[in-house]
Amino acid sequence: MNRKKRGLAALLAAALLLSLGLTGCGKKDSGEQEGARVVGGEENLTPDGETFETVYVPGIFEFDRPMNYPISFATSPRGLYVRDMDDETYEFDAQGHFLRALGQVQFGGIAPDGTLWKLDGRENKGDPNDRHMDYTVFRLDEGGVETEIFRFRTEQGTAALIAANEQLLITKQYWDEDNAGHYSLEVYDTGGNLLHTGELSEWFELRRDGAEIYFTGRDSYDIFAYDGESFALNRVDSVDEDCYLCGINQGQLYLSDGVCVYRRPIGGGEREALFRYDKLYLSDQSAPVPIGGSDSFFFFDMRNEASPYRMAYPVDKNSLPPEKQQLVLAINEAIPEDFYNQYGRYQEEILDFNTVNLQYEIVVKNYADCPDPQAALNADIAAGAAPDIVDMGGFDAGMLTAANCVDLLPYMERDMGTDCLLQGPLKAMLSEGKLLSLIPSFSITAILGPASLLEGQTVERFSDLAALAGGGERVFAGSVTRGNFLLWVFANDKRDYTAEQVADILSFAALLPETLENTAEEEMPDMVDHEQILSGEQRFELVNITGPIWSSGDTSSVGLAGEEMYFGEKISFLGLPDGAQGQLFLRPNGELMIPLNAANKEGAWAFLHFMLSDRYLVSAFGNAVFLRGGIPITASALELAAEAAKNAGGVLIANGVEYAYDPLYYDELFQNLIDSADGVCRGGDELYDTVYALAQSYFSGEKSLEQVSNDIASRLSVFKAEQG
Repeated sequence: MNRKKRGLAALLAAALLLSLGLTGCGKKDSGEQEGARVVGGEENLTPDGETFETVYVPGIFEFDRPMNYPISFATSPRGLYVRDMDDETYEFDAQGHFLRALGQVQFGGIAPDGTLWKLDGRENKGDPNDRHMDYTVFRLDEGGVETEIFRFRTEQGTAALIAANEQLLITKQYWDEDNAGHYSLEVYDTGGNLLHTGELSEWFELRRDGAEIYFTGRDSYDIFAYDGESFALNRVDSVDEDCYLCGINQGQLYLSDGVCVYRRPIGGGEREALFRYDKLYLSDQSAPVPIGGSDSFFFFDMRNEASPYRMAYPVDKNSLPPEKQQLVLAINEAIPEDFYNQYGRYQEEILDFNTVNLQYEIVVKNYADCPDPQAALNADIAAGAAPDIVDMGGFDAGMLTAANCVDLLPYMERDMGTDCLLQGPLKAMLSEGKLLSLIPSFSITAILGPASLLEGQTVERFSDLAALAGGGERVFAGSVTRGNFLLWVFANDKRDYTAEQVADILSFAALLPETLENTAEEEMPDMVDHEQILSGEQRFELVNITGPIWSSGDTSSVGLAGEEMYFGEKISFLGLPDGAQGQLFLRPNGELMIPLNAANKEGAWAFLHFMLSDRYLVSAFGNAVFLRGGIPITASALELAAEAAKNAGGVLIANGVEYAYDPLYYDELFQNLIDSADGVCRGGDELYDTVYALAQSYFSGEKSLEQVSNDIASRLSVFKAEQG
């Protein structure tokens, strides 16, 4: 393939990837590696079979300043220029530390000495036969104030600006009726005086290397150095036949053949292969020349929403292990047949872990392909082939016992301490003083109701709740199914009820509908019909709560202040009315455990530890912070979201109507809610199935309330004794 065809193919591939929002190849087998095994095999070989002299490894590049979604990048003398969706440009150093805000300036308008220039074009929108554009060149001061320097007009086509230290280069191009291109160069001094004008032989891309400016031919692939004194273009090199040009830095050409990144001196010399970005799973379309002042390369990986900014940096290959150790993560999840997601709900975390961890890599074993996923997992564990990590989202919650799970608490105390976690939820997760699983984020299931109705009231039974509502039918008024109510009551780790308490629960459950119209049965709790609250027919809600003001985007969760709009007054919350204090349950939005006979417990813990980074718990866009999956378990991530909630303004807008609320009240209420959580509701398990079947014998009339209540209480007692 010649270079013109190769360049066109690369551009078409880039356009396809950009249109899809993806940068990947195809769907990989569940055991195929994602990330970089940096030593051994073809990872250290060029397509021609040459061995790399250097070894680069991938990393995550993090900006320490929130922006409105960065979309374009260029290397700066001190690091990296970034432009976001608001057309604001910023400069960061090579480690991602913020240096300065440059305002709405294009990369070409940043002169090597730091002076800022802006080219503003205004298209004529009057006569369709008149295609002229009026351009104005501005100089920007440090405060972003614009000073007009000069104006010019193009009768057709477009213009672009490149700022040198003492000169402003304006390139122009247009296509005539015969589709022939016309290109020219105009040079001005910084006062706007025209110094030179001339025709160009082809369409050139202009690139800077410090104070030097190079013209690269789009057709010839020749490279010319610009002489600011004579205004001449002097040919100094040409792009290699099998490559396209990534950029020029410190007198070196950086080239790519679609697989490797190379460099060589301008004017000739031997080409040095640096790394294979395909084996680092990086895209070469952003800024693959070294970040200013470093040997690191910046990349933009569009597959990963949590960590899209990547880097590659050189290491001593003698410091690397001969190969990575594989960690098997068991999931039971139907994954769509596409090439974007190979890992299920933890796709981004696995991509990042495999990218930056030089010792371990995660591979996924999906038991969803087995006729009985739980039985297949149990068989593997019994046979001594246990996975290293289990995603509990698709498996029986009854597995979470000290006989099956590694206690994570000693690992956590050793490597990070427990003070960084929310203490109330951490206590709720403990089982007999052991932490048998990690729940990175969660919602809290509770009953919400009017504060005025609950103030000073003691609710020990559901009959008390029914009395406050004016009747059992008015508690939830058909917004919760019987099955989901019983799931909340009996699928938790605090299900030690007396026969009298069970009778109270079943009597209330009998008033609830078996199904709801237009409501998915698997939702827990069901979506609330707020019209019934507004009319006064419904007095309480059974909901999943994920925020003081808004939900985390999960349609089955709510924010406290948002619910105030429907109740028309401040609200309060209740736990399970079972005669005890509390009983507010965490509902995991993801839960991981390490089997007791896992082969690599240290590696498995390394992944769980890695997942507790704020980047996987919250998202930041500009000044807004969003919870990614519910209430985060780390205090630092919650603080980021809480600060954003405090700055939200105290006004909610729903259906065009503004509703004022007290931010302080709901911040305190939400913190109290979190601190009060004292149990975990995971969903169905064998005990729940048994209890539910017994309850059905009462609802169907086969057995009396007294019989069924005694049977359930007895079964719960046996279960507690079996658990020790």
